[in-house]
Amino acid sequence: MRGVWRILCLLAAIWLLVAGSLLALRLTSSSPEKLKAYIDGHPLGGLPPPQREKVVAKTASLLNRLSGDQRQSLHGSELIPAFVRQLTPGERIFFLEKTLPADLRQFLAELKNMHPMQRRRLSRRLLARLRDNKSLAAQLIGEDDLKKLGEQGIAVYYREADPRVQEDLAPLLEELESTVKSLR
Repeated sequence: MRGVWRILCLLAAIWLLVAGSLLALRLTSSSPEKLKAYIDGHPLGGLPPPQREKVVAKTASLLNRLSGDQRQSLHGSELIPAFVRQLTPGERIFFLEKTLPADLRQFLAELKNMHPMQRRRLSRRLLARLRDNKSLAAQLIGEDDLKKLGEQGIAVYYREADPRVQEDLAPLLEELESTVKSLR
């Protein structure tokens, strides 16, 4: 009888451990719906700066924990652009510094899985967009901050991009480096 109780206690402990792990995972995981609910439930208007910073940091954290497919589902959405428009220039920089490395890592992983011809076509499209939108980005966050973010992005790219991806995106990267150097 004593052995049966030990087995039951062991099974109960294992069940509690699994249930606790599932609960912790559910509480720490992110989804587009959780991100939207958080942003909708924490409007920035009228909040003092320390609270605004906490909301911006939590939003960046939730965004960073989304999977590639979940992030992709947000691209047509106005959720993140609307949130960013509410931020002060300093908060925009803070938000970008928190989310840019994760965005770049995900982008590099997607590029690695693309066919080389797809990467080259994407490089040409991104190069055209970069040339068209240089001044817009500088107006939104300022040239100094744009330069800082560009340097950070370039460092992540060189450190983590697959050599084949680097080769296919070389013209884009050269233009990006040129743009970053030309800023003040």
